[in-house]
Amino acid sequence: TERYLAKNLERLQIVVRDKGGFDVKASAEALAAGADPSMSSSFGLQTIRERMKALNGQFEFQSAPKQGTTATILVPIPR
Repeated sequence: TERYLAKNLERLQIVVRDKGGFDVKASAEALAAGADPSMSSSFGLQTIRERMKALNGQFEFQSAPKQGTTATILVPIPR
């Protein structure tokens, strides 16, 4: 797992990458079909996305089986 943290006067950026990966669409479909939310990665991703929205930040996520995963969080720093 690779981690990156950067900060400037305007924002904090956190990036996490790994070599794993999963099918994000299939995970979201399983949750929509009634899968236990605590067992779904989509549930956690949606929670992070909502928290970033509440902070006027951004959450970007990309993943594919055997192609790795990259998660990026951008949070504005109040002045």
